[in-house]
Amino acid sequence: MPKVLLIDNDEDFQNKLRKGFEDYDNEFDFALPGDAGLTKYKDYIPDLVLINYCHCKKDAKMMFDQILRFDSTACIIVLLNDDEKNLISEMYKYGARSTISSPKKLKTDKDTKIIMDQMFEVCAELKFEECVGCWKTQRFSSTIKFN
Repeated sequence: MPKVLLIDNDEDFQNKLRKGFEDYDNEFDFALPGDAGLTKYKDYIPDLVLINYCHCKKDAKMMFDQILRFDSTACIIVLLNDDEKNLISEMYKYGARSTISSPKKLKTDKDTKIIMDQMFEVCAELKFEECVGCWKTQRFSSTIKFN
């Protein structure tokens, strides 16, 4: 069962993603940005880390540095909203394995499904078997063009 850690400071966003991941047999936890995020990473040792950039802007670089210093193999994926697409190359420089398009707020179940579909695509592209094995037969029905 893949373990996913979301680093984010929006409780509603956290809860909606938690439901999406847990519905598909994943362990899910979240942490606030900054030192709390690193502490949670060390305690939880997730298979996958999601950093929601729009809610963690000032701490994003620090989060990358600290997590990757602790675990150079960490799989970090960044959620970026449409206003932040210009930051994709910067996120890769920080150490992101991939980026995912994300609305600023998850207003509907469809918004959560969009993120989940992109997660399937990213994990498949990264050959991240821990996720792909659990998710490959559980895809959502929405079709996503992912970056």
